[in-house]
Amino acid sequence: MHKLTISIVIIAIFAIFPIEKVQGVAPVVNEVPSAYTSPIQMKSYVILINDIASVTALDKAQWQKVAHCETQGNWKAHEGERYQGGLGITPHNWVEYGGFFFAPHSYEATPTEQIFVAKRIQHGLPVPDQNGSCQGW
Repeated sequence: MHKLTISIVIIAIFAIFPIEKVQGVAPVVNEVPSAYTSPIQMKSYVILINDIASVTALDKAQWQKVAHCETQGNWKAHEGERYQGGLGITPHNWVEYGGFFFAPHSYEATPTEQIFVAKRIQHGLPVPDQNGSCQGW
């Protein structure tokens, strides 16, 4: 089979069957929202799942500073519907940048998953709050 055919088959499988957590590696998805079920979108989330390993030890150290400023380092923070998780990610941004494929809400995701989504939100910009100013991001 060609790579394109295999990719299409994988995308179809993800579109049909919900993703479940397997030994802490794959994200939890009990129900794929209809807005994310097109083949192109599903392909991007398959890539997202494979790229979680891109969160480095340096990323974790830098984003821990952000979590300290945002929530005093509480990765399970739940401040209503406005800001959630250790990095204070809004529910809208959590879904928009693929966080739903890890957990329904950022405060239910691991720090690594939250950092991965935050890096997507930043689009390659520097990690905020690195000088202790806690100005937010």
